[in-house]
Amino acid sequence: MTISDARLRQIRDQLTKSPIGGAQGVSFHLSTLLGQGGQGWVYRAGYDEPDGPWIVVKLLRPDVVNDDALARFLREADVLRKLGQSQAPCPSVVRFFDHGIHRLAMPDGQIYALPFTVLEYVHGTNLQEVIARSPGRGMAAGRARRLFRQVARALGLVHAAQIIHRDLKPSNLLIASEADNEVMKVGDFGLVKRFDVDVKGTVALAGASLGYAPPEQFEMGNRRVSPRTDLFSFAVVLFEALTGRGGFPVHEHESAFLVLSRILSGPRPQLALHQECLTPELAERPDLVTALDHELHRATAADPAERHATLRDFWDAVEPSLRAAAERGSARRVAAAAPSAAAPASRLDTPTASPPALQVVTIGGLPERARAVALTPDGRAAFALGRNGLYRLEGQGWRRVQLVGVDLAAAQGLVATPAGEVVLYGDGLLHGVGADGAARPWAPPDPDVAWSAAAFAPGELLFVGRSRARRASLIGLLRPGQALSTIAVEGTERLLAVTRLSSGALLACGEAGELARLDGATPTPVSWGRTGHLLALAAGADGGAHVVGSGGHALFVTRELDAKLEPVQTTRDLHAVAALGDTVLAGGDDARIVVRKQRAWMRLALPPQATASVRAISISANGARVALDDGMVLDGQL
Repeated sequence: MTISDARLRQIRDQLTKSPIGGAQGVSFHLSTLLGQGGQGWVYRAGYDEPDGPWIVVKLLRPDVVNDDALARFLREADVLRKLGQSQAPCPSVVRFFDHGIHRLAMPDGQIYALPFTVLEYVHGTNLQEVIARSPGRGMAAGRARRLFRQVARALGLVHAAQIIHRDLKPSNLLIASEADNEVMKVGDFGLVKRFDVDVKGTVALAGASLGYAPPEQFEMGNRRVSPRTDLFSFAVVLFEALTGRGGFPVHEHESAFLVLSRILSGPRPQLALHQECLTPELAERPDLVTALDHELHRATAADPAERHATLRDFWDAVEPSLRAAAERGSARRVAAAAPSAAAPASRLDTPTASPPALQVVTIGGLPERARAVALTPDGRAAFALGRNGLYRLEGQGWRRVQLVGVDLAAAQGLVATPAGEVVLYGDGLLHGVGADGAARPWAPPDPDVAWSAAAFAPGELLFVGRSRARRASLIGLLRPGQALSTIAVEGTERLLAVTRLSSGALLACGEAGELARLDGATPTPVSWGRTGHLLALAAGADGGAHVVGSGGHALFVTRELDAKLEPVQTTRDLHAVAALGDTVLAGGDDARIVVRKQRAWMRLALPPQATASVRAISISANGARVALDDGMVLDGQL
């Protein structure tokens, strides 16, 4: 069907004017066009209501609806449904919700049948955008290991289900922040192929991506396409992540024939040829580079028979080198920051204090894993929020607070005031909860706002959130006796934390390394390298701040907005940080607690029963208190 560009634009614009009907009476309300191309349109939409949970709706354009395109479109839906219905669905595969045919009626009476698929909305970015932010510079080995490990596991499950993806490339690897952790998700299964069907039943190879697809994907009949096809693409993408350069680059105005010729008979991607692009932990370890190049050479062989037997075999071969590079890099930074007279830094992730510097106050006793934990500034009171209830620490155990007048399902987190009152926040929610469990709104309900983090500053509570309508981050300021005031922060990544500096300015951090000083609604970016998510921050006594995040990142920001990346004795994600005078503590996954000493962060020994993730820290004249998400609380003097 031939349709003019003007008519296609009319159809595209008409889609947002009425909902799409799904299975079992659910409707999908299209709002923002996220992308478009030669095959169709991708919209962000509300699930069942215009302000419902975000999902993604993909629609085929009416001018490309033919047997081949429809088969590929429906095949993606079938594959994602199958993967989602397995006994153990993988969080690193984009989830499927629905699919069908939408009959769009135009104002002139013409009706178009548009196939659609409804998928998970991944809030974040993709690997292509991450690489583009640092052209010619590779990703840190530790971050690459964490992200690609998730993809390797996901593809292992995909292959076990007799499915081949066939279109792995950076733009199809989505990076989301979930519970303050980076999650890489495999998307776009439009080119998948079941490898247990008759070859005669396979569909043409339209759409295979030059530079990432192996030679067998361009052969007539697809006879050699197998899980080793995905292995080739996975290895090429890993190389690009580590160097910032394409393994088989496609140059402008270059014919596909030349690119295929290089893939068939040209040199294989080699890290050793791009030393200037590698991060120091790899560039300074030629033995690890050689080991990785050996496996990359084999995985990207033109003949699939010469590659590793499975993608898992390849990952098991390269993962130890990535781990060793990450550990050496962190230990090297710790040693470089330590005074020359100091004892040699201990091995990465090995505690530096023994016996334990923090002692157990309560073993735990929470009936469920906490989504969020809060401590009052003096550490005397502790609260935990689970999916099934709000809990208060009383003596050696946790007591459930019987909530009255609050929708617990809407709550995403909590913050404690010096008076011992807790404030719940979330989707359109900002409620104070008294000792009796009675909740009262601290701000009128606002379905446009989703509050995601909060912090106490002297004389005020600070909140971080997102406006759905404006698609902008929000800062909320709540002072005693005053109504909530908000600041819309345009032009930033999603903000995850905020603090008030001693100068009076606000400092906020967030996804993709966002770090900015806020004077009113105007953000002043703070440059530091942006190699991961920044998850928490605390004001320092000297007018600066301490910022921590994914992969054990820790920054010191001076009052002049000069950010310095400091060595940390862990590669675990850090979710919490607190500072009082010269004492600064941070904590994160797997019971990691690090203390800042002489501009380096050293790991503290904890009691052996401490294994959960650190979610809250307070430091006062009484000492330090740390709360974990299993309910364990630790105290100590530092």
